[in-house]
Amino acid sequence: MNRLLRVLGMIAVFSLMGCEFGAGVPDTVSQKWKNIDVRVETRPSPPQSGPLEFLVILTDDRGRPAWSAMVEIRTSDTDDWKQCIQDGRVGVFRRSAVVNAGRRSVAQVQIHYQNDPTVLRFPIKLSTVN
Repeated sequence: MNRLLRVLGMIAVFSLMGCEFGAGVPDTVSQKWKNIDVRVETRPSPPQSGPLEFLVILTDDRGRPAWSAMVEIRTSDTDDWKQCIQDGRVGVFRRSAVVNAGRRSVAQVQIHYQNDPTVLRFPIKLSTVN
């Protein structure tokens, strides 16, 4: 009986791992600024033209959330900056913005951290499947 439970448990674990590894490639490539790793994800993923939800995820070099930053986002140089909403103190910042091919295909992320602002650019590869 114990052996059967172990086998069933292993099947469940491998099934869950398969779901995670099948998620595909990230929407953007993470970037490093100071001691912070900056990652941008979109919802839906893969991104399509139109309004998207952006998740900007900040972690320090020890893997801890960099929650004390302020993050703003835009997808065009002519747009105003929009402040992202922080998801608690977990280093995740959210905001929606419109993306489309051409001049709105780069997420510009402005980070204010320890009185030192910077702007990072994350090209967005749009899905061709509707």
